[in-house]
Amino acid sequence: MDQQSLVWVVVDGVPRHISAFAHLPPRRRPSARCPQCGRVLTLKLGRVRRHHAAHEPGEVCASTHPETALHINCKLALATALRDAAGSRSTLTILRRCAGAPAVKECARTLTAEWLRDWDEVMVEHRVGVTRRPDIVIKRRGVAIGAIEVLVSHAVSPEKASALAQLAVPWVEVLAAEHLASAGEWAPRQPLHAAYASDVHEWRCDAHQAMHAAALDAAAARQSAEREGARHATVLLAARVVDVYHAGGTRERLIYRVTQLLTDGRAHTMRLQRGGVEIATMPLPAATDPRAAWPALRAAYVADVERFARGHGSFADSPMRWARGDAAENIVDEALADRVGLDPTPLATRYPRRWFYARQQRRWFLPPEMRDARWDRPREDPFAAHPAWSKAQSSVRERPAPEGSWSTPVFASRPVAAMFRGNVRSITPASDDPAVLVVELTRTPAQTRRAIVVVERATTPEAIASLASSLAADGVDAVWISHPLDWSDALAALPWAPAGRDWRGKVVIAVDELGVFRADQFARALATDDRRLSADAIRGHMAGRVQRMRGRVPG
Repeated sequence: MDQQSLVWVVVDGVPRHISAFAHLPPRRRPSARCPQCGRVLTLKLGRVRRHHAAHEPGEVCASTHPETALHINCKLALATALRDAAGSRSTLTILRRCAGAPAVKECARTLTAEWLRDWDEVMVEHRVGVTRRPDIVIKRRGVAIGAIEVLVSHAVSPEKASALAQLAVPWVEVLAAEHLASAGEWAPRQPLHAAYASDVHEWRCDAHQAMHAAALDAAAARQSAEREGARHATVLLAARVVDVYHAGGTRERLIYRVTQLLTDGRAHTMRLQRGGVEIATMPLPAATDPRAAWPALRAAYVADVERFARGHGSFADSPMRWARGDAAENIVDEALADRVGLDPTPLATRYPRRWFYARQQRRWFLPPEMRDARWDRPREDPFAAHPAWSKAQSSVRERPAPEGSWSTPVFASRPVAAMFRGNVRSITPASDDPAVLVVELTRTPAQTRRAIVVVERATTPEAIASLASSLAADGVDAVWISHPLDWSDALAALPWAPAGRDWRGKVVIAVDELGVFRADQFARALATDDRRLSADAIRGHMAGRVQRMRGRVPG
């Protein structure tokens, strides 16, 4: 209780509530002592403030703390009421509230039951056994028949509960409350609200007891499963990356792993998996060396890869031995994030694909720098990017744009807005056609609004004309890019450049007389007002190219 003060004192060795002396003038009031420290107290029994007893200024006593004062007041009030009711017909009942069940916050059901009867003596902090002193001890013919603990902030400890149980003394724990601290407000004929009782710590109604029992059973089952699971372990022994190339230009990446299953530390099974699919399982008898299972697992691996590469024009590529240790762990950990075509993922940089598709020739080819590339990772650094991947990155930067480059496999796929990452302010789909996206760049030093319009797939001339007019009206200096196959006559008057993934799978933009730009280079140059890539400059660079292409379009 907030601001709870001491209201029970000891007068002539007997606990008394101080309001019993309020009718007496100050000089006739008896000497009252503190139940905690034994010092003489001053009784404050005025008509304005609530009655209370006070220590002399400067005296230190625990009863001056509200929680301690509430505990003392309740303890002495309960003891007095029980002592007044003592006799052969005395009866004490307790009320228990349903403790509910998992997912049930409260339950209003209660249980009232007789707890003690026929006591003849009540004692405060009387020793029970050797060391235990409950707040209140209730006796019959000199034998303790019950104990009451008043709970303010600290519940009965397991040690104390165990000691009382060994002495066969039933006990209840009662929540301290202001009405229990007042004289005459509670009597044993009223049920005493018990938070806990020694017979059953928590009482529940039938419905919630069933729910509680079911929850305990479920928890026991989980613990049993966890104990059983702790006996079993799966150890990753090796992993491997396989690329399968199909006719028509599609590629899929397969991740294989070999694991060993152990129970109580003994290996009993070897398993081959592709992703989450189990390919082969080899039991290991007790006397069998685990290495004896490898030939059968390798055969299962070869057969599974051949099944994927069975179609006409399909083939598999895996220039590596089975990876072990950190390299194997890395392959398995990164497999979920690896997506074919979305370079550079960790696996794409550490195990770079070697074959690329020439769409006009409709065949896969192996670039010279990839012919001798192997995927085996160095032990000292299994996580670094593969040297062949790094070399391919630098070669894209240095590659010039040869005459007629966009009629060759340099542009093996169409551009997407996502390839522009740096210096991007926003990417907005065109309202007229979701195939066209506007990549607005961060403001340039001259505060010019610059944007790249990405035509991700073929669209109508009307949609292009409408968006071009809208951008011009908003004062946006825009450059248009698309795959050459998606170019149309409607782009002839616009600053346009062909773009897409090159034969190495890297996104580039080609501009006549300037060369090939990486997507991030192109965006950065536009965002910084590079004059070579202004709308007028690109229009001039492309004029001859566009004119020649227009001449090849059927009339």
